Amino acid sequence: MRNIRALIRKLLNIINPAYRAASATRHQLTLVQNDMERVKASLNAIMYVVKTTSSDSSTIWKSTNLHYSSLLNKKLLLIGNEKYICDLIDFFDGLNFEKRSEIIPSEVYGKENTLYVICDFNKLNYSYINELVLTHGTDYLWIDDIIGILDESETFYTQVYFPNRHIILLGDNSKMTQDILKSNPNMLTHSLLEINDWDVDLNSFIKDNIVYIPKEPLFLIHTQRPEIAQKSMEKAGYVTGKDFYLYDSNNVKWSKMLRETIKCELLENMTCTINIRAYLHSSGVLESCCGRIAEPLGSVFNNSLENIVIGPMARILYLSTVNRTYCFCSDYCKSLERARLNFSDNVNRIKFQLPDLSKYVISAAYIRACNLYCRTCRNEILDDDMGEKNLYIHQTYLNAMPQMGGVEVTTGELLVSKLALEIIELDRSRSIGIITNGTMMNKKNLEYLLEKYDELKIYFSFDAGTKETFEYIRRGANFDTVVENLELVGKYRRTGRISALGVYCVVSRSNFRELDKIIVIGRKAGVDFIEFKRIIERSHMEGDFSESDVFDPRNPDYLEFVNLVKNNSVFTCNDIHFQDLNELLEV
Repeated sequence: MRNIRALIRKLLNIINPAYRAASATRHQLTLVQNDMERVKASLNAIMYVVKTTSSDSSTIWKSTNLHYSSLLNKKLLLIGNEKYICDLIDFFDGLNFEKRSEIIPSEVYGKENTLYVICDFNKLNYSYINELVLTHGTDYLWIDDIIGILDESETFYTQVYFPNRHIILLGDNSKMTQDILKSNPNMLTHSLLEINDWDVDLNSFIKDNIVYIPKEPLFLIHTQRPEIAQKSMEKAGYVTGKDFYLYDSNNVKWSKMLRETIKCELLENMTCTINIRAYLHSSGVLESCCGRIAEPLGSVFNNSLENIVIGPMARILYLSTVNRTYCFCSDYCKSLERARLNFSDNVNRIKFQLPDLSKYVISAAYIRACNLYCRTCRNEILDDDMGEKNLYIHQTYLNAMPQMGGVEVTTGELLVSKLALEIIELDRSRSIGIITNGTMMNKKNLEYLLEKYDELKIYFSFDAGTKETFEYIRRGANFDTVVENLELVGKYRRTGRISALGVYCVVSRSNFRELDKIIVIGRKAGVDFIEFKRIIERSHMEGDFSESDVFDPRNPDYLEFVNLVKNNSVFTCNDIHFQDLNELLEV
């Protein structure tokens, strides 16, 4: 009941100013209406508390008091599973944690700012806690209580990344913003505004509807028209990721995903080395690592690149590599593949150092212009997408380049794309990675790139070992020209002028019998590696896709393909990376 009284006092602090304002102007009445929405949400919380008083006191405490800021000035004494403890310390690095080997009641009795955190998901292991006369919520918390902070996703995000900023909720309709408020009762909300027309003068709209605008407000926008809303906010002078951000429904997954990687067992005794790569797609989504990881980091239509790479999703995905559970990684990962073949027990947990944008190499994967129309990719030659959406993504990329650790162009063909060439002209990083079809990678173009970059990594897309098959798959290309250019780049690699040279091959029913020939060609040119990837189904493909995918057991040539891989030891060599190799070897 003490917690209920405290909540009621907090509620009265909201109500009294609101009613005092009721005698003022129409604008003040609007503020009263907004405040009453907060009152309504708080009343719902009280009803929930009263309803559960007799059944679950732990739920009462959590529902009314526990959020990130409420723990900032507390000393949290960790006891329990060592991995769980390390994971909590790494993820919530802003909290004051101390490790303990046993529970000593005198450390928390009568001390409001000191609590034990029991790092065990099985409460039966600590059933003796009741005999110590300790109270949940006052003297101790469970690990699930701490993880549950993320259930209030926007509260957590704003408290960690925008501390003490007053939030103005702005949305297409009041229900959308009220839903956010109800699920985030501890967020420092100032006002709720409904906006039906994003083409209005936003500054005037905000001034007309809010009597008192706090210093440096943070706008949280919930809309079904993110691109239009973002454009309107930026037109009004607000900066994405600094003055406002857009609600992302993926945020509600944070607590579930954090719990998953903490509870998950160690998968591989290895340290990931490629979790500072990301791909910016034509949808505006930024994907981590190889692009096959479970969830995207975020979207540039919701937040800035600088914020996305250090946000909660990035922290969770990074933690899953630091604690070596890799629970969100794809089965296809060349690092994990090699780890399984070369397993070691002598790998220590690395220090948690979440990389910021300066450590990231980001690929401009929104570029599509290409002089070929390969059967595995498209049915026509495409130019750059010069639509408003794609140009916004491109400008976002250009603006962030000075802060990036490196740039890559891995889609389309760099030398025929105006957008890609603009990246090269403006890039000052002196380092770039390129995936090319090889048709234009001649001496003249190589020298042009080497003038711009001290570190140049070139990867050829090379899908066959004979001229006939190659030119059938890679429509518009000349096999002899590409082989000649590959060998030319190989000479540059041997002299050290090229930092890395590799070959990527998309394996299909058309070329799987020529994989050994591709290896011969690549090794002759002096490549560092050859990577064989499974064909991906695309919208332009007709008929039954399994007919093309020899990785599919339904494919008529599946067993021939499997035997070809199993009976040739070359595919297990260190310079050969093969998707799903372990699975194929076990068939």
